[in-house]
Amino acid sequence: MTRREWKDILATAVGLNIGWGSLSYVALTIGIYVEGYGMTLAEAGAYGSAELVSMTATAWVAALAFARSLGARVAILGALITGIGNILTAFADSETAILLSRLLAGGGAGVVAATINASVARSADPVRVFARANLGVIILATAFFLGMPWVAATMGYPAYFVAYGVFLTAGTPLMVWLRESEGTTIDALYGQDKFRRKPARAWVYLVAVFLLWLAYGIVFSFSERLGVSIGMKQTTVGTVIAVATFLGVIGSGIASRLGTTFGPTRSFVAGVLGLGLCFAGVTYATTALHYIVAMCLFGVVLFFALPFVVELGARLDKAGRTASMVGGTLPMATAVSPLAGSWLIGAFGFRGAGITCLGVAAVVAAATPLFTKPNEAVGAASKDS
Repeated sequence: MTRREWKDILATAVGLNIGWGSLSYVALTIGIYVEGYGMTLAEAGAYGSAELVSMTATAWVAALAFARSLGARVAILGALITGIGNILTAFADSETAILLSRLLAGGGAGVVAATINASVARSADPVRVFARANLGVIILATAFFLGMPWVAATMGYPAYFVAYGVFLTAGTPLMVWLRESEGTTIDALYGQDKFRRKPARAWVYLVAVFLLWLAYGIVFSFSERLGVSIGMKQTTVGTVIAVATFLGVIGSGIASRLGTTFGPTRSFVAGVLGLGLCFAGVTYATTALHYIVAMCLFGVVLFFALPFVVELGARLDKAGRTASMVGGTLPMATAVSPLAGSWLIGAFGFRGAGITCLGVAAVVAAATPLFTKPNEAVGAASKDS
């Protein structure tokens, strides 16, 4: 790889860890709310949802109103806001203070998420950049899931949020390497903006991503609680999630190597259907062994599918507007998912929720031709003209 590619990958990895932290770590944070702050599962889900709504709002505003100026400075500012929001949570002495600090953390994360996705979309090979950056994200997330339960258990629950803020922002300086528009004029850049020329296809894509991530969030947000419900310790569940996340290197490696062979559309459909099966597999767990195997498969398939989610958005417009909007779509879905999940699980149990999410994944897979070009489904990937 060239020096420029290494910079792309390192900056993207750091940004993804910050921008998607509210998404990636929501299951453990919900557990902290319940165990450490005495919240009910519904209350914890509401706080998680509020943070993700804030993330959605800032990501969509950044994508729709400030897409032309999204770059390293914006990402670094968002990262610092996220870190401050997490640290302030540790010192919050009321429910209102906790809520405001979580809104601040989520708002900063949304800005970072939109900027990172736009940067990836501007690269020559979004799948490869995203897949390789995910290797760094996986290492960071593995360390988080291994270390943070220990921090909460030995140093107190407020220490969790201090460590959380430090963990997210430690690599912020590396985001100076984020890819800008490379000197392309505003007019030339937006002359390539297919979002404006074919908005229907872009919106169908965003709805499909929302539904897929809603299903993902319903399962993952309560995966920690599911493990506890079958008799596993919270620290053990954290270790399982860490191992499952680390095994995502397998999925990222497959995506990086095989994406150009099978094309983004086939790979996306395979990833979506695989996630659907994992949704059901995790929620049907009744023993620790079953849970461990299902979560590990979940990690592999998730990190295989993610690069193709971003790739299809990048193909809709290389300016990065649609990909930036994914940075708001994912947290919007995840914001709804704790509330939807608590209702589904309460009404139909974990298994009923899992089967419902499998059905959603099947619908998304079937709808894929509505937002992809016909020739993308066959053969190697080809670049949009």
